[in-house]
Amino acid sequence: MRGLSWFTRRRTKDIAEEIDTHLAMATRDYVARGMAPDEARHAALREFGNVPLIQQTAREVWSWTWLEQLLQDLRIGARILTHAPGLSGTAVLLVALVIGGNTTIYSIVHGILTSPAPGVHNDRLITIKRVVPDRELSNPYTSYPNYLDYRRLTQTTRALAGWTNDRMTLGADSGTYAVFGALVTPNYFDTFGVRMTAGRSLRADDDRLANGLVAIISERVWRERFEAAEDIVGRAITVNGNPATIVGVATAGFIGVTLTPGEDVWLPIEGYYQAIGDSTVLAKREHLLVLVAGQLAPTASLSQARAEFDTISAQLGAEYQAEDRQSRGAVLLYSSTSLLPIEEMSPYFLALFSVVTVLTLLIVSANVANLMLGRAVARQRDTAVRLSLGAPRVRIVRMLLAEGAAIATSACLAAYLLTWWTSRALVRVIEPRPGLLPEISPDWAVASYAMVLAVLATMAFSVAPALYTWRQPVLPLLRSGEQALARGRSRLSTSLVVLQLAFSVLLLTSAGLAYRSLSLLDSGDVGFDPDNLLLVRVRAVTASSFATELTAVQREAGFALLERVRDGLATVPNVMAVSYARRIPGAYLLSVTPVHRVGDARPTMVFFRPVGPDYLRTLGLAPVAGRALTSADRRGAPRRAMINEHLASDLWPARSAIGQTLLVGVQREPVEVVGVTPNALFDGPTHNENPRYVLVAEQQLPGSPALDPIFYIRYAGALDVVTPAVSKAIADVDKDLPIVTMTTMTSSLQTVTSLEQIVTTFLLLFALPSLLIAALGQYAVTMFNMRRRTRDFGVRLALGASAAQVQRAVVRESLQLTAVGLAIGLVLSVGVAVAGESVLFGVTPTDPPTYAGVFTLLATASLLASFIPAWRAGRVNVVDALRTE
Repeated sequence: MRGLSWFTRRRTKDIAEEIDTHLAMATRDYVARGMAPDEARHAALREFGNVPLIQQTAREVWSWTWLEQLLQDLRIGARILTHAPGLSGTAVLLVALVIGGNTTIYSIVHGILTSPAPGVHNDRLITIKRVVPDRELSNPYTSYPNYLDYRRLTQTTRALAGWTNDRMTLGADSGTYAVFGALVTPNYFDTFGVRMTAGRSLRADDDRLANGLVAIISERVWRERFEAAEDIVGRAITVNGNPATIVGVATAGFIGVTLTPGEDVWLPIEGYYQAIGDSTVLAKREHLLVLVAGQLAPTASLSQARAEFDTISAQLGAEYQAEDRQSRGAVLLYSSTSLLPIEEMSPYFLALFSVVTVLTLLIVSANVANLMLGRAVARQRDTAVRLSLGAPRVRIVRMLLAEGAAIATSACLAAYLLTWWTSRALVRVIEPRPGLLPEISPDWAVASYAMVLAVLATMAFSVAPALYTWRQPVLPLLRSGEQALARGRSRLSTSLVVLQLAFSVLLLTSAGLAYRSLSLLDSGDVGFDPDNLLLVRVRAVTASSFATELTAVQREAGFALLERVRDGLATVPNVMAVSYARRIPGAYLLSVTPVHRVGDARPTMVFFRPVGPDYLRTLGLAPVAGRALTSADRRGAPRRAMINEHLASDLWPARSAIGQTLLVGVQREPVEVVGVTPNALFDGPTHNENPRYVLVAEQQLPGSPALDPIFYIRYAGALDVVTPAVSKAIADVDKDLPIVTMTTMTSSLQTVTSLEQIVTTFLLLFALPSLLIAALGQYAVTMFNMRRRTRDFGVRLALGASAAQVQRAVVRESLQLTAVGLAIGLVLSVGVAVAGESVLFGVTPTDPPTYAGVFTLLATASLLASFIPAWRAGRVNVVDALRTE
C-alpha cells in the first residue's frame, strides 16, 4: 500500500511538471508575440483549460479512481461519529443493544450445542432417542437388549456406546463418599475420544470380570480423595459395597458427556451387574435403562443413519411386540456434546430466536432510520448545493450509506465487547453446576453472526435517507433557506414506537410482578423455626444402586438403618431432637397426591410427606390437636398420619379430625388421622399460599425406604462444634454410610426461590434494555417529527406563541404515543399475568403497586426522550424557518 501511494504521488508530480512545462512554453510564445508576462500567463491558462479537470482526467487513465472515491466516501461517512456525536452515539447504542443481546443469546446457545463437553474430543456424535407413543417428546432411555441390537445391526455408525448414571457410594482408605457415577459399555471412552490421565481405558474383557470388577475415576476424585497418588492404578476401592480395582484416571475436566449430573466413577455395566448378582436386569427389554450415543461412520450422513435406525427400531418393535411396548421408532439428533436434555428443544428455540431477532432488528433499524432521516432533512440544502456543483447522486447516496456503515461498524464492535462480557456472566446463571460450561464465549462464528446483523442493520436504516436524498429536487432547495419542510408523517415509525412501548410495559410488568412475588416468598413466615436446624443427607441403601427393586430383607434393613442413625444422632451433645424425611425445602416439582374423605368421591390434592418420629418437635412445633407421630408407628402397626389445619378444616369443618379415616392415593389406602399440625410450610415458601399436607410415618410405608434420606437435627450451641460430632456419630453407626450433603435449614430455604430469582433476573435483563430501546426510539421519532415541522414551529413563534408553548406541544404529542403504548401494554400484561397467575405468590395479576411503578417509570422515560426535541423546537430561528418554502 505504501508503494502504491509512492507511485501515485510520483505520477501526480510527473503530470504537474508536464502541465507546467506546457504552460511555460505557451507563455513564452505569447511573450514573443508582444504580450506582457502576466497577460501571457493568463492567455496560456485560458487556452489550456481547466487544469484540475485535466489532471483528474489524466489520473483516471492510470489510477483506480473508483477505489479512491470509495475510500474518500468512507472517510467522509466516518466523520458522523465526530461531527454528530449525539446522533451517532444514540444510534450506536441502539444497534449495539440489539446486536449485543442477540449475539449473547446466540453465543450461549451456540456454545452449548456445538462445544464439546470437557474431555470429549471426537466429533460427528449422534444420540438415539426413542419416540414415546401418543406423546410429542421422546425418551432418551432404551433397554440394554435394544442397545445390543442397535450396535449389532447398524452400518452407519462406527461406534455406539450405552450408559446409565446414578449416585454411588465410593469407599477408599480415606473414607466413604457419595458420588455420582455411571455404568458404561467398555467402548464408552473410545466413542467419545476421552483420554486417560493415568492407567488405561475399559476393555471388552472387563465386562466378563476377567480382572474382577474394575473402575475408572475422575481426575477430580483422584486429586481430592486420593491426593493425586502416583500409584493410583491398582488401588482397591469399594463401589456400593462391592470390591473394585482402579485401572484408570480420566482426563482432567471430564465428568461425563451429559449436561448433568457430574460423574466421578465409571464401571463396566455387565461386569457390575454380574458382581451384584442381578444380571437379569440387563435382559429385560421393557426396562428402559441406558442412554445411547455414537459416532457416525465417515461415509454416512445423519439422514442415512436416521433412516437406518428407524428401520431397525421398527423390526425390533415387530419382533418383540409383547415385550417392548414403549416405542414405535428411533429419533436421531446431531449433537457434538450429547447434551440430551437440550438438543431436542434447540430447533424450536432457534426458530423462535430468529423471529425475535428479525423483529427487534426491524424495530431498532426503524428508530435509527428516523434519526438518519432527520439528519438528511436538516442537511438537504447542503446536499442540493453539492448536486448543483456537479456531485453525482450516486456519490451522495454512497456517503449516506458510508455513514450508516460507520455507525453499524462501531455498534458491532461495541456489541461484540458486550457479548464477550454478558455471555460469560449469564452462563453462570444458567449452568446447572459451576464450571460445567467454562468455554462459552464469543468466537469467530459469533463474530460472523454479529457482522451479518450489522450489515442488515446498515441496509435497513440507510435505505430511507438514501431514497429521500435520491428523490429530492435541487432547484426548490437552492431557493429556500437553511431549513426546509419535509412533508408527511411517518406512520410506520410511530406504530413501531407504540409497539416498543407496549412490549416494554409487558416486560416491565412481568418483571415487577415476579419481583414482588419473589420478595413476598423470601420474606414470608414458614411457620417453624429454621434456626439451629441442621440437615444431613446420607446414602442409606448403597447396594441397591441401579437395581430394579429391593428385596424384602434389604427393605427391612433400610428402615432399621434409619432408626439406628436417628438413635445415634440423638446421643450427640447439644442435639435436642432428631427426625428424618425424604424432602427438604428447595426441591422442585412438588407433586400432589389425591386423598378422599370416607364416602366422598371428590378428591382433595395434598402434599404427601413420609417423615420420621419427632418430626414436629425437631421443627419446633407441637400438634394443634391429637398427637405427633412417634417411634411406635412402625411397620405392622395400624397406619397413622397427621394432617395440617387447612386440610382438617376442608375435610371435617364441623367436627374433629382426630380418629377420622383418610383414603390416600389412587388405591385409596386407609390411614387414621392421629394429629393435626399447624399450617407450617414444610417445603418452604411455595406458590401455593395455603398448602394441604398429609404427614405419614416413614416406617409404615409399604414400599422401600428412601435411598437418600435427610436427617433433621435440632441443635444448640455452635454449628462448627456440632457438625464433626454428627459426622462421627453417623460413622459409628455404619462406617460405610456416606454423607451426601450437610447444610442448615436457613441455607436450604434460601435455595427455594432460586428458580424464581433466575426468572426474575432474566426478565429484568430483557425489560431494562427494552425500556432503553423504547425511550431512544421515541426520542428518534420525536426528533424526526420536530425536524419535519421546523417551518410550522417558526410560524407559531412568529404569530406570538412562546417557546414554552411550542415545547409543551412537542412533549404532549410524545406523551400521546406513550399513552397508546401504555394502554396496549396494559391489556397484554393483564392477559399474560392472568394466564400465569398460578406462579404468583401474594400478588394479583393486577397488582396496583406494580402497575403504578411501571407507568411512572415509562412516563419518566418518555419525558426524558422528548426533552431534547422539545428544547430544540422552542429554539427554532424564526427568520430561517419563515425563509423556507
